[in-house]
Amino acid sequence: MSHNNCHVVPIEKTVTDEERENTQHLILMVQGMGCVNCAMRVRNSLFALKGVAQVEVSHFTAAADIRFNPDLVTLKYLFEAVASAGNDGRHVYKAVAVLTPESAASLPEIKQLDAVLEETADAIPQDNRQ
Repeated sequence: MSHNNCHVVPIEKTVTDEERENTQHLILMVQGMGCVNCAMRVRNSLFALKGVAQVEVSHFTAAADIRFNPDLVTLKYLFEAVASAGNDGRHVYKAVAVLTPESAASLPEIKQLDAVLEETADAIPQDNRQ
């Protein structure tokens, strides 16, 4: 894929005190990022969500490191933000949670969400998968 004309400007956001409260840490592995602009596209989509206090995305490691307030934004919205970052018809991104001891203890719904995502992926016919 050519990355010409693909430049993405980072969004700026003033993080509120409410977003900084009760923050949880989550690492998402992101499939589909091929360059720094892809990483910025994913970062912007996540950072635009109310409740996300900090996010760093690297296309080298294919990871998004997120600090967020789970009272303001759900895991489902984080996954959807990654997927919607590729809504231009040329990019497709998919997130998979990295289950750390911290995230397993503080975000018990993460196991349930991963199970739902696996069931959804299993329901897609093999010839429709990338």
